[in-house]
Amino acid sequence: MPGFKGIVEAKDLEKRLPRQRATQRRKLSELVGGMLICQTPNLMELSNILDRPTESAEARYNYVERFLKNPLVDTEVVMAAYAEDLLARLAKHHHTLVLMIDQSKVNAAFEVLMVSVRLRKRAVPLFWVVKETKGGIGFREQKALLEVVRGWLPEGCRVMLAGDRFYGTAELVGRCQEQGWKYRLRLKGNLCIYQDQEPDKTLDQLKAEGKRAESQILFQHDHACGYPS
Repeated sequence: MPGFKGIVEAKDLEKRLPRQRATQRRKLSELVGGMLICQTPNLMELSNILDRPTESAEARYNYVERFLKNPLVDTEVVMAAYAEDLLARLAKHHHTLVLMIDQSKVNAAFEVLMVSVRLRKRAVPLFWVVKETKGGIGFREQKALLEVVRGWLPEGCRVMLAGDRFYGTAELVGRCQEQGWKYRLRLKGNLCIYQDQEPDKTLDQLKAEGKRAESQILFQHDHACGYPS
């Protein structure tokens, strides 16, 4: 396939992962090159485009599956080799690193939870976890994912975490506050705001009244308390 050979023969992995076995680096480069071309995580489609000596579709598929299950290929180590470099470069040119947390559907059975970093108008994936579920992936997995990425951040850099309404929880906000991160997490409209000097209202009610967020919000479990700023 045109361009495929040039991708898989890149020497970058040798420099970034000197402790990884050469055969593992070669296979990793080969699979990454294949995914850049087929642009899908589907293992059957990926195995079909690999330049393997066998013509058996089953053998090709097993080759990919065996590599993905290889415990000697540590995904955190592999991604850190690139993520740390990217985050360091961004920190030099931006006052604040903007991390984004998001969940997407892989197929009918699996969801992926991903942490990305903003680069201009794009989101560059840093690390992710795939889980068999039909709902939202909970805070335990969110915390573990963010802890991995936190370990790659340059020392002393400022961070802001952005997320959709699924992530406006007391646990995640509290975690951001513990780390000294800023956050922009969209809240659900039915979240009740308990105010000292005014009647309790939901965010939807405040929005309908044309009131903008002019209060400091203190999260406590599954509700929020508003205090006039």
